[in-house]
Amino acid sequence: MATKLVVICDWHEGDAEATHHNEWTGLDGKAKENDLCDTHQKPFLKAWETIDKGSTVRTTTPAGTSNGRTPRKKLPKGQHTDNAKARAWAQANNMEVSGSGRVGFHVERAWKQAGSPDLLGST
Repeated sequence: MATKLVVICDWHEGDAEATHHNEWTGLDGKAKENDLCDTHQKPFLKAWETIDKGSTVRTTTPAGTSNGRTPRKKLPKGQHTDNAKARAWAQANNMEVSGSGRVGFHVERAWKQAGSPDLLGST
């Protein structure tokens, strides 16, 4: 005999079968997901439609660059970028952060909420 797995809508108060699975990255940088029925999928997609309308897709490279990246600006000696300051703060607070490149949104947001501390001692 076959067994059927029924996924229940996360937004329903009762038992309603979910027919849609959604995955995204939340503002905290963590992977999120939900399972929704047709009724609840509509407002969920409406919300994403609002976000999508306010977003842009980069299809061209910025002027003066060959790789699509903004050219780096040299900082005066002894000064550090916000990226470097946020990385140092995240490491001091035992957060996962890459050793180079841009820090993740969740790290930058947490650093700013902490008052943008400068552990590197920029002059």
